[in-house]
Amino acid sequence: MKCQYRFKLNGKLTLSQFKPLNVRGLTYEFELDENHLVTHIRVTRPLHDTREWPQHERSSEPGISYDLKLNDPRLPLVQVEMRSLEAALSLFSVDSIDSDYPEIESLPETDAEKNAVQVRKFQISPDNDFPPCPLSFDLMARTVIAAIDLLEVELPLSFFRHGRIAYGERKYIEAIYQFYFMFETMFGNGKTGRKTIQDQFRKSIELRSAAEDFLKNASSPW
Repeated sequence: MKCQYRFKLNGKLTLSQFKPLNVRGLTYEFELDENHLVTHIRVTRPLHDTREWPQHERSSEPGISYDLKLNDPRLPLVQVEMRSLEAALSLFSVDSIDSDYPEIESLPETDAEKNAVQVRKFQISPDNDFPPCPLSFDLMARTVIAAIDLLEVELPLSFFRHGRIAYGERKYIEAIYQFYFMFETMFGNGKTGRKTIQDQFRKSIELRSAAEDFLKNASSPW
């Protein structure tokens, strides 16, 4: 049995010709459109252990027939490689590689495997943990009215927005960076350097008060 991951590539990378690349036990292939533009990267690996095959079982959730169980320890490592490849290929007009939500296909090599495999092809979808955020019309109206006066906080709010999106996409390291830049912009007073920034944070009564309130009300035992 083999397993194939198919990642969408966005950008203007073109290849006039290519052949499969066998690297670190993985086979890399490239899908091109009629203009030789690379649209997808396929990564194939052997599955020697049947416990790594995707399986499904009856779901206890109302409205859902089956739950899909992934037992693939290699997928996170392949995703790490895709993110590194995304960075490297940015030199050659690649905008992004959709490493978080690949199509995954089981490729049986024998009739016995065809009969035994439970799931042949599926795609990982976004799993946004944020609940709906109800907003009163009064607050929405005041936000619209004040928008022209929010230019000075547009940059830190932009960091917050990117951090929230990264967290929802489970890109936690990127989220940490974005939230840190938000704090640095708001409370760093234009300073740089770890010790200097720490001193500026300690001097901010507003930031310290918010941190103390959070720690006091946090459910985790910090």
